[in-house]
Amino acid sequence: MILTCPSCSARYLIASDTIGDAGRPVRCAKCKTEWHQQSEKDSLDDLIKRVKSETVDIDFGETSAWNPSPQTAPPPPVSQGPSKLRIFLEGSFAKLRDSKVYKKLANLDPTIAQKIAGGMVALACFMVLLFVLVLEPIRQPIAEHLPVVAPVYSAAGFPVELLEKEKLVFDRLRAAEGDGGKIRISGTLINLLATEAHLRPFQVKFLDEQGQVLLEKEIEMAQKTLKGEDSVQIY
Repeated sequence: MILTCPSCSARYLIASDTIGDAGRPVRCAKCKTEWHQQSEKDSLDDLIKRVKSETVDIDFGETSAWNPSPQTAPPPPVSQGPSKLRIFLEGSFAKLRDSKVYKKLANLDPTIAQKIAGGMVALACFMVLLFVLVLEPIRQPIAEHLPVVAPVYSAAGFPVELLEKEKLVFDRLRAAEGDGGKIRISGTLINLLATEAHLRPFQVKFLDEQGQVLLEKEIEMAQKTLKGEDSVQIY
């Protein structure tokens, strides 16, 4: 059991049988205060009686005033929205409906207009299939050779990563005089991308000490592609 000095509140941990059932006088080793310590059972009984004799008033207010806050409804699921390809097609058809050709078709015989409209829809579906089945798988080389089509692919939901200049780098590029007075260029071309890169012709400029262009030559690589994180020697 734990004894607490009534004067200095010093606490001592002692065995219960040391006090006994009848209790005994004890003295604080810190402040020398003496008191009669009851047994553990008597101390517990006194505590229970004291708690029962005291009035515990806990005011919860009026019951009717208790209003639990309503549970917050879970937010509605975020709609993913239509696909980019669907938005692209809907925008194209909307522009077609606003065009002068469509308005002229509206004034034609209904049968003829229906046939023409059906043919235009079939042509549009064919173009979509051609785009998805043929042009989409090879979109990367097409966009690299024709960068203007990259936004079209992106609008249709097929993003294209255009090859930036810093993705292909030259290393140890040198120019030396070769046979017959010709200038020989040598070095290494490195592909920093993890994907295959298409090699396009590149320009080589020879400058003087003032930075003026003395000679400009276009060099076309023998191979047309370079594997990801690979290099090729230039001779």
